[in-house]
Amino acid sequence: MTQAVIVVGQSFTVTCETSLTLATYSNPRVYYKRPDGMQGFLTPTVSGTTMVGTITPTLNPLTGKAGVWRFYPYVTGSGTIVYRGETDKVIVSKVFQD
Repeated sequence: MTQAVIVVGQSFTVTCETSLTLATYSNPRVYYKRPDGMQGFLTPTVSGTTMVGTITPTLNPLTGKAGVWRFYPYVTGSGTIVYRGETDKVIVSKVFQD
């Protein structure tokens, strides 16, 4: 599991390696869960077996969603789960600390 610490308002790029040739599927996604429990997904750019997407926690450091953001790659085909990758996380801080 990889961990990184960023400040609210910074973007982070999620790169998920899978065992699938993703071009054969129409809906690869990167799902995420914010620290407040709200969930969502982004449609990543795909290349071979890799998904790449960018998440920006928020632009407002006062009301931003600081805490642990979790994400994982997910692919379905014909209504069936084809691939569900391991969950990874990024820690988002409200303020920068040395």
